[in-house]
Amino acid sequence: MKKLIIFVSLVICALMISIPFSSAVEFQLSNGNSKISYEKKSTHVFVPGDGDKKYYAIIAGCTEYEDSRNNLPRFGKPFPETTLKYVYDVLLNASNWDKENIILLLNENATKQNILDSFMDMGTIIDGDDVFFFSWNGHGTQVEDIDGDDGDGKDEAICPYDTKTEKGELVNIITDDELDSYFSMIAAEGLFIMFESCMSGGLVDNETQHNYSFVDVNEERRVVVMSTPPDKKGWAMSKIGWPMLMLYGITLSNDSCDIDNNGWISAEEAFMYVDNAYPFFEYENMLTLMNKFVIPLSTLFAFIYYNIFFKTIGLKLGVRFVVSTLCAGFAYIFYHLTKKQLIEKSILYNKMRGIENNPNICDGYVGDLDIVQI
Repeated sequence: MKKLIIFVSLVICALMISIPFSSAVEFQLSNGNSKISYEKKSTHVFVPGDGDKKYYAIIAGCTEYEDSRNNLPRFGKPFPETTLKYVYDVLLNASNWDKENIILLLNENATKQNILDSFMDMGTIIDGDDVFFFSWNGHGTQVEDIDGDDGDGKDEAICPYDTKTEKGELVNIITDDELDSYFSMIAAEGLFIMFESCMSGGLVDNETQHNYSFVDVNEERRVVVMSTPPDKKGWAMSKIGWPMLMLYGITLSNDSCDIDNNGWISAEEAFMYVDNAYPFFEYENMLTLMNKFVIPLSTLFAFIYYNIFFKTIGLKLGVRFVVSTLCAGFAYIFYHLTKKQLIEKSILYNKMRGIENNPNICDGYVGDLDIVQI
């Protein structure tokens, strides 16, 4: 009986935790197992600085899509726009950031054309003294590497608001090749680039950091932070929405994150705090989910199951109600005693399904790239 209860609890736990997952819009093809390496040449546009350092940003993200089947989460009401504005709000409150230098593109405004037009606009005003920040929170995917410039045969991509499937192919995505070319138009001294989406780790191939250079978003002057390992789906949290975005928002507004005490929180310092905080943050939120939803539902199931079982052996209504209530009470206690193990098994189960948030970074900037003055 205990094994049955544990099994059903795990199933319910997995189903409940799966609800807020940000699954990738998947379109995966392969052009073979051959491995090709390319030498990536810098296409950085050089524009002399004017002696005045300014900070510019494009904050873009989607929880609601033109094709509502892509909404996040897939079931229920999409996460509110406030979950996409954690970092934006922090930048507005920082002394070194001006609102007119930040482009905010959320949901229906975060179309492919609007994002690319924003890159073009930034490319015309940013010079070699400035700092640029780009943030994407939404779907990510993999597509076939048509031009063969990527060693794994796949291009990673982000999925703007108007991403859809036409004749079996995804349209209106922005691939890593495209992103790289637009980032190269930004003449800033340094670029802080943040992706929180499925497959985001593949936007910077692991091997490229030491052995190869493909046409991905990593390059000198750029600090790129990502929410998932390569080839992994990511997930968002119920009500909170994007965990990485929230953590970066908290970190960039926390004076204690200024490790070197120079009055600035850098991209590198922010990542260290997020990387250390995420496992605890993930566990605490899954614990909340279990306490509020999983355990109550599992307890209810136990009551119903025992009531049916005792009915089959002939117990009267009043007796089986009392006995079923006692059994459900014991089940409730059992679930609370084993919830740590249940959470660990749920995380393992998700990893087996290819769902794993794991903050990672590719740092091509010499020194620390300062983002927020405190």
